[in-house]
Amino acid sequence: MSNRADGQSDNLIVREEALLNMQKLYLEALRSRESEVLQFIVVLATGLGGFAWAMGKIITGGISLENHLASFVAIIFSILLLLMLGAMHALALSYNYRSIILQLRKLEIALHVEEVVLDEWRNIECNMKPPEIIYQFYTAYIWGIMLVVLSSSYVMYAYNIIQSSIVVITSICIVCMLLYFKNVYYSNKITDLVMNDNVLRDECRS
Repeated sequence: MSNRADGQSDNLIVREEALLNMQKLYLEALRSRESEVLQFIVVLATGLGGFAWAMGKIITGGISLENHLASFVAIIFSILLLLMLGAMHALALSYNYRSIILQLRKLEIALHVEEVVLDEWRNIECNMKPPEIIYQFYTAYIWGIMLVVLSSSYVMYAYNIIQSSIVVITSICIVCMLLYFKNVYYSNKITDLVMNDNVLRDECRS
């Protein structure tokens, strides 16, 4: 009887150590995701810096828009593509970040450490929200796209209304797509992640 009790105790210790090791690994993964945020600054600065350079050349007369309109449109589309990919990366990273947070929450429940966790962090719905810093960069990409489009279409309008309209329509499609991925696609994915997990679903309903 004593041996059986000792065996169960050893199993509990091994299980707790395994859970703690898992928690450590997920915390390290979380820190690595946080470091990736710095990449957003590079992408945003590159896109807006390239646009500022092109606009500067046009304003100072270094480039004749009448003779290089096609090249200018190509530059605009390249910048829009770069900003769109940056925003998509922000959304994907936000989903991955929240997935790790939810996994850590499940480990906290398994380790019975809820009493040492902040009340707000214990709220599953709070853990389902995108991290603030990543959300701010996503918003910055949206504003960057709007800035590029409004400025470039205003400059292009006097030379070619059709191409100016194409740039505006393309940007509207890009923004609508990004809003869809944020508010529908990734929102549904993170909700399904919680609802398909018995522990997190019960925690959410409690």
